[in-house]
Amino acid sequence: MKYQDPYQTKARFESKCAKCGQVIPKGINIIYVPNERKAYHLDCGNDIMDGLRAERSMDQYGTDIY
Repeated sequence: MKYQDPYQTKARFESKCAKCGQVIPKGINIIYVPNERKAYHLDCGNDIMDGLRAERSMDQYGTDIY
């Protein structure tokens, strides 16, 4: 399976947040992680997006520690 970055989108249907377990109503903004097929409330998915931004920053500025 090809890796796909998480992204922000609108919920196309009602589902449950993978972190808190609360209902995600259709039409609200969410964080979607395609490889896991999981949706998160914006507040619950902030750490995922922060990690993605940090990873991109390391790649862009050559500060990768690996």
